[in-house]
Amino acid sequence: MTNFMCKNFKGSLCYEKSKNGVYLKVKVVPKASRNEVLGLSGDRIRVAVRAVPQNGEANEALEDVIASFLNVGRSNCSVTFGRRSSQKIIFVAADVENKIKAVFYPD
Repeated sequence: MTNFMCKNFKGSLCYEKSKNGVYLKVKVVPKASRNEVLGLSGDRIRVAVRAVPQNGEANEALEDVIASFLNVGRSNCSVTFGRRSSQKIIFVAADVENKIKAVFYPD
């Protein structure tokens, strides 16, 4: 585990790079009609999941959606903060900064 703290996010980007990967700020919408990345909402990536927010089901679905969206293995994604909140921090143990920039911050 790294020393990253949720309060250390600087600026209004939806991500912060670390030496081992990327931290993403996410707003999850449980009980949606389908699993999908909806886009940016302020400085967070808004993600809809079909799962209900109980017993960690929505968190697992969120990790699956993010892994699929970023084309990384499911084991590379984990909710690190906000397990019981709709606003979460997800760590992606892969170099996905360029993909995030291309999708959410195109020139």
